[in-house]
Amino acid sequence: MLAHPRALLAIALSSLTYQAWSFDDRFSAKALVEFHASRDRGAQTWLDQGLGKLRYDRADDGIQLSQGALITEWDFDSPWKLAAVWHTRDVLDKKIDSTEAYLRYKPLPTSSARLSVRIGAFYPKISLENKGRAWINRFLISNSAINTWIGEEIRTIGGEGTIRWLGRDRESPHSFSLFGAFTTANDPAGTLLAWRGWAIHDRQTSLTERLPLPDLPSIQPGQIFENQPQWLEPFSEIDDRIGWYAGGSWSYDKRHTLTVMAYDNEADPSATDEDDQYAWHTDFYHLAWRFKLTENITWLSQWMTGSSVMGIEAYQGFPLDIDFESSYGLLTYKQQAFRFSLRYDHFEVIDKDETPNDNNDENGHAWAFACLHSLSSNIMLGAEYGLIKSDRMSRAYHGKPTSIVEKSFKLVVRLFI
Repeated sequence: MLAHPRALLAIALSSLTYQAWSFDDRFSAKALVEFHASRDRGAQTWLDQGLGKLRYDRADDGIQLSQGALITEWDFDSPWKLAAVWHTRDVLDKKIDSTEAYLRYKPLPTSSARLSVRIGAFYPKISLENKGRAWINRFLISNSAINTWIGEEIRTIGGEGTIRWLGRDRESPHSFSLFGAFTTANDPAGTLLAWRGWAIHDRQTSLTERLPLPDLPSIQPGQIFENQPQWLEPFSEIDDRIGWYAGGSWSYDKRHTLTVMAYDNEADPSATDEDDQYAWHTDFYHLAWRFKLTENITWLSQWMTGSSVMGIEAYQGFPLDIDFESSYGLLTYKQQAFRFSLRYDHFEVIDKDETPNDNNDENGHAWAFACLHSLSSNIMLGAEYGLIKSDRMSRAYHGKPTSIVEKSFKLVVRLFI
């Protein structure tokens, strides 16, 4: 599938816009354009209502516009700054939409405690991988299962505050931070984990986007979830409840960083909206560790465990009730303009309800190896090979094997404008 012409035009216009606005030094804009040449072999992709774990399948062989992003910032000559990230891609509606848009407040420090605040729509403090421009992965092309799901279904739409105590202010190797947030419009979070399971790719969901759901028996006419549409809008407010997350981090000598976090969207699992989209009560705990072994070698790992329920609770429990867990370890080596990274993922969904025709049990693991090369400050080339083995019971509803192996090979060109 070739890149869509309108998407390429949008990127070109973004570059022109940057030049046109450059007269005002309070405004800045950066762009990212990423192309993939992919060869993926596995089940039908979930973007086509399949139960595959990859973004692409055999039908997508060829050159893809993986993403085009424009990152804009407006500095108000004060502690306040306005930021937004605009995305376009090669699949679904092909429109340009925002993935993040927020105000940031970061005053000059007047004591050893440093305060920062974000208000709007943005990613929570979870990913260790996605530290690049427009939330791209700095180490591989695909994201881990944890961060794939964060990019799909989780966004903070509310406010977040962080307080940091830097060790250098106290001549200490120890630094600390605490953060907390209130969040709304994330009531459907957990839908994909239950009905599709974990996935591994690099696609981010825009704030107003609809995602397809697999063609499952339980959401067909006459079944228990027949009112559920064949799609979900992840960033929807359904029950007028406010969710939250909170956590903290500790770092030592700029070599170790450990972060812990708890998240709860506080959704009412019996609530639905005017489109009959369900609210899912989803909560999880998260742990992340970054360890710089040497000047060139770094270890990253994250672990997440949580649960999600949906529907009206009866004496037998909720009609949809899952636990989920995932973890990964990533070893990366950087030498001058080259970076080599190896990642191992494990993921699991445990179906705890007894609803017929809705078995969502899943277990799997994945490997990914990538080489990235910075040709210049504006051009990065890369290649990645990935292998995913997963066992998902709901594939049997379509007469498919429950256990499959999916393979992915990609070449990438990233342009930083």
